[in-house]
Amino acid sequence: MAEIKYKRSPNIDELENEFCSYFINKMNGVFDNGKKQAVVMLSGGKTPLGFYKKLSLAVNGIIKPAGENNYCQSEFPDLKIPGVNFDFGKITFLLGDERNVSENDSESNFGNIVKNLCGGVIGKKQLLPVTNGFEIPAVCSRRYDELIKKNAPGGVIDLLVLGIGDDGHTASLFPWTIYPVCVENHLISGIEISEKKLCENSRHASIPLFISHYVPRLSSVRFTITEEVIINAGNIAVILTGKNKIRAVDMINDKKLSSAEVPAKLIFKAANRGVKKEVTFFTDMDFEILF
Repeated sequence: MAEIKYKRSPNIDELENEFCSYFINKMNGVFDNGKKQAVVMLSGGKTPLGFYKKLSLAVNGIIKPAGENNYCQSEFPDLKIPGVNFDFGKITFLLGDERNVSENDSESNFGNIVKNLCGGVIGKKQLLPVTNGFEIPAVCSRRYDELIKKNAPGGVIDLLVLGIGDDGHTASLFPWTIYPVCVENHLISGIEISEKKLCENSRHASIPLFISHYVPRLSSVRFTITEEVIINAGNIAVILTGKNKIRAVDMINDKKLSSAEVPAKLIFKAANRGVKKEVTFFTDMDFEILF
């Protein structure tokens, strides 16, 4: 079971500042443990863009490295930036979800994150896109699945940033989402695939980490990570702001509802009991996750 922490404030600017410190502390930990390269997976959508923008401004606004108090001197006196013990160029950024549009489209998660995060110490080439909007979605998702497996062996992401919709979706895993992949004896998006439903040619298929699927309520194709990435992540930052999201919290806490109905429940599921998992909420609401 995951350890759940909360960063609360009614002030979004304060939450963004907390996120900056959190991000740097987590990356310090990754590199202090001897890793040569870190992998961060980012949530799409509009809500986290301000957090990414503040992170970019924070790391590019460092005037002097950390002093005796282990905080950097910054252009932003109200923002306490921890000492940075790593090279930002050693971080690979991946997308946890994407729309089936070109990179230049206003709805492109890649395009919007580039505008808000990249520039200065975080380069555009560090963020790996899913699609150019002109290829078959299955081809794009298969290629990105391979890219994730190459950069994050075993699908283990150093830091996963997620949001939660008011309907309980996370990434682009929506309630009762149609899932096109059959894998033997595996729980996919909370729905157990029985042997009778197995696709004839998929009995020995490797478990996908990234897929493209049709979302009926949106009448469109979406790209998304699968539950494997979510349950294997050791550190998950959940950006949950807006009073309308309290409905999602109620659904997460409702033990009668499954992760098929509320995919966000997967956030609190650990791959195995021997691995420590930490989920940190950045929120403007007062609630507790009951697990």
